[in-house]
Amino acid sequence: MLGFVVEGFYDEMKLKQVVPDAFFVITRGTRVDNRVRMSINQAFNLCHEVYLITDPDDEGEVLAKKLLNEFPSLKQIKLDATECECYKNHRKQIGLEHAHTEYIESVLKEYGVE
Repeated sequence: MLGFVVEGFYDEMKLKQVVPDAFFVITRGTRVDNRVRMSINQAFNLCHEVYLITDPDDEGEVLAKKLLNEFPSLKQIKLDATECECYKNHRKQIGLEHAHTEYIESVLKEYGVE
């Protein structure tokens, strides 16, 4: 089984379209608390690989640095911000949940995620 650490519920929903049987840890933002730590440890116990996918923005980078420092065995998958853009109410939003499933499939393949 594959494991993924993502920032939010909608990120999980988007990834489930591509890898429906994966195990997910949702951080609910950039805070890393005991719930997140315990869930990541559970992912390492249940999954043969655990990947970190954060939004390609400043907050996502902050979270990735925190988690990779604490869990160096996480394998980070980086996304292209231009592929994760969405315009809502005349504002640009960037996030995994806005990426097309075809793009996510290609990135996972590029990183050797099977």
